[in-house]
Amino acid sequence: CLSVLADSSPRTHGGVDYALDRDQQNAIHKALLWLREAEAVDPIKRSLHIDRRLTSLNCYACHSRSENGHDIKGGVFPAVATFDEDGQPVLKEADRDAFFSSTVKELGDEGRLPPSLTAVGDKLTPSFLKEVVEKGGADRLMYMNTRMPAWHASVVEPLISDLCADEKTNVEIPLLDDVPAVRVQEIGRFLVGSRGLGCIKCHSFAGQKGQSQGVIDMLRMPKRLRHDWYQAYVEDPQQFRLGTRMPAAWPNGKSFHPDVLDGVPSHQIESIWQYVSSPQPNPPIGASAHPIELVPQEETIVYRNFIEGAGSRAIGIGFPEKISLAWDAEKMRLALVWRNAFMDAGRHWTGRGQGFQPPLGDGIFTPDDASAIEVLPSLDAAWPIEAPRARQARFRGYQLDEHGHPLFRWTIDSIVIEESFTPIMIDPSSPGLRRTIRVHGEPESGVIVFRPVRAATIAEKADGWNRIDETWRLRVSGDVGPMIMLENDDCFEVRQKVVLRTSHATIVEELTW
Repeated sequence: CLSVLADSSPRTHGGVDYALDRDQQNAIHKALLWLREAEAVDPIKRSLHIDRRLTSLNCYACHSRSENGHDIKGGVFPAVATFDEDGQPVLKEADRDAFFSSTVKELGDEGRLPPSLTAVGDKLTPSFLKEVVEKGGADRLMYMNTRMPAWHASVVEPLISDLCADEKTNVEIPLLDDVPAVRVQEIGRFLVGSRGLGCIKCHSFAGQKGQSQGVIDMLRMPKRLRHDWYQAYVEDPQQFRLGTRMPAAWPNGKSFHPDVLDGVPSHQIESIWQYVSSPQPNPPIGASAHPIELVPQEETIVYRNFIEGAGSRAIGIGFPEKISLAWDAEKMRLALVWRNAFMDAGRHWTGRGQGFQPPLGDGIFTPDDASAIEVLPSLDAAWPIEAPRARQARFRGYQLDEHGHPLFRWTIDSIVIEESFTPIMIDPSSPGLRRTIRVHGEPESGVIVFRPVRAATIAEKADGWNRIDETWRLRVSGDVGPMIMLENDDCFEVRQKVVLRTSHATIVEELTW
């Protein structure tokens, strides 16, 4: 065989001419000699497996990889620099380099060059590594023009398996058990926003670029990144990627926000992870493309528009006390309550103004998924599914008193309901809202029933408060009978009979969170 391969003379007996040059012949010769050695039967090292597969799939044409920090192979830049006529090193091949470009020039090489595959199994989760290899690098389409090919699963499964065996970064993940989960997510939202660490200035959020440069979506991070790697990388990006534009937000272990989670970097980083990992997190401040923040300072602000979670006939009320609510004039309900920032009017006050805008603040929850007052045949009768307006209920408008506190008026059956709202402080750390419901008139038949809450969990406390979904608290007083608890469709609801006093009743409901 060797003699045939080495013979470059014309074939006279029908032999095959492989047209091998001298280097190819020598390579085959050396390989055949090596196969005679004892080490040829030893298992092939994982690093060699990876190297061969990256070579055969031509991944090295774009990506680089090294083992243990040595022998970098592949990538856009030549492994060995050439020299120009002046003896200066040429680090880029102009014709080849031109194929790699970005829509965001400010990102420099990070925004146009494919990422290194060094320790990629430490960085990426196995499921995402499989996705990116089989479907291509979709996460970078927002700013990187060069496309990655997609490979058939059977072709790349051995490579994925080998890459996932990369040595792992392991750090201690803080539990944050002493801080309510909702509060942890609020802290994470603050930190990534424009008033915190400004992550939103570079990263997109929920597919929206906003004012940012549009780099990798924050909500994709828990799917893409290993938790330990994320924790270590965010605290010190330069340790993993020298020269990255990712800033060191905790220089020398010091926080720019020492009053947040005691200024501990790992705790603040974990709060961000929990925030972006939560289902449907509220976008951070700064995510809007054209922000117009409405800030109640000395007077109450009324915002009538399409509010996400409150419907198309929503009336938003922002108090100077940094407490806000949204009333749903279609379903006659208190749809949303939240604290801190009020609303961003940018979506509705620019362009065509279409779509629903979520509240801008924190601690958002829904007290009622339906109207709180109904006329029923009995206290435990089924709560109507049909919207109040379809049953002749009518919204009769609203007004603000001299303090800017709203009063909403609506009618159903033969009774009139007035609901007024005032921000309160239950204690120095608990903002709250007092809802006063006044009922006028008597029904033609049946009883007037007050349903203050319907939720997955309702826990009655000894101090008169009820804990709702581990998120907010509720206390009721006034002209109502004893509470009864009903279970329906995997939810619990509280019912109370409204006690009329000369055709009038007043109910006081306090909410805190």
